[in-house]
Amino acid sequence: MKLRRMIRWFSVLGCLWMVSGPVRAQSDVDPEKLRLAAEEYDAGRRAYKLGDFAKAATLFENAYRDAPSAQTLRMAIRSRDEARHHARAATLCALALSTYGQDAETAALARRVLEQRAPQLVQMTVQCKPACAVLLDGLVVQDEEAQRLVLYAGEGMHTVTAGWSGRRSGAALLCRRAPYCPRACSTPGATGGVA
Repeated sequence: MKLRRMIRWFSVLGCLWMVSGPVRAQSDVDPEKLRLAAEEYDAGRRAYKLGDFAKAATLFENAYRDAPSAQTLRMAIRSRDEARHHARAATLCALALSTYGQDAETAALARRVLEQRAPQLVQMTVQCKPACAVLLDGLVVQDEEAQRLVLYAGEGMHTVTAGWSGRRSGAALLCRRAPYCPRACSTPGATGGVA
């Protein structure tokens, strides 16, 4: 049983290592993070097979954070969509298209999910100079700071917070789906905005 688990762990680690090749070319991936990503991916697969899609989504997103790959992001999208977390699934689709738009399988999945879910959601584009971290209703949207980020939310009132490292401070931006909110919102003095 222990040998079987080790073989499965090494096969998952090998898959993650192969699909994270482009990431390794950009930056060195910590072997410990790769090991954690493999464990989280494996646990996510088990949760997905058992129909616990919310748990699977969290595990796949954690694995993606530790060792980004198109395959892991696709599984996170599928899991969020199955868990009926449509806004998060759509936000992950936007990330997938901007990061892995050249990957045919990833792009096809992202476009299909967006086509189905986006009409019921509010799309916001956050633009920051310099790059910022973004929170939606107090939850991190993406781990990496970005100058432009597309995110989706359900209809209603939401808080979008853009934060900068160092001495800069964040700005809270409140928007509702039109006609309740103007198309662009920003806080006076902030170098960012939401459209």
